Amino acid sequence: LCGKLLRTLYKPNLSVDSLHTMLEIAGGLQWMGFIRAHKFYASLALAVARAPTLTMEEIALGLRAFGRLENVHPPFFEKVSTLVLQSDNSSLVPGLSLQLVTSLAIGFSRHRYPAHDGVVLACADYLADNIRSFSNRDMFKEMIGCP
Repeated sequence: LCGKLLRTLYKPNLSVDSLHTMLEIAGGLQWMGFIRAHKFYASLALAVARAPTLTMEEIALGLRAFGRLENVHPPFFEKVSTLVLQSDNSSLVPGLSLQLVTSLAIGFSRHRYPAHDGVVLACADYLADNIRSFSNRDMFKEMIGCP
């Protein structure tokens, strides 16, 4: 079923206008265990890279999908890096939620890809600098993935 769905999604003439919807589909496929390389994920990573911007929700959806795949998809991670890092490339932009920072740290560290080190270090610095502002309950909820 999953293979048939992916073949259908990858048809050249199929058009889905919503990047948000495609990221949700990718997350669903990953949840079903389809984590190996496929043209669908590569095409989606390129679509994300070409998008003028992403919402924080779309970044989180993408991290859920791409962060757990067996193969890294650099276009996705490069795009997200440009959106979440400040111009100094060593600190996160203000206003990110604890949930998103945690998702960034997990998603970017999953593949041990050297180009991701800046985001991982920025997340670590953010968490260390703000640890007192998080309640124990918030930290526990993030560790176990509760909403």
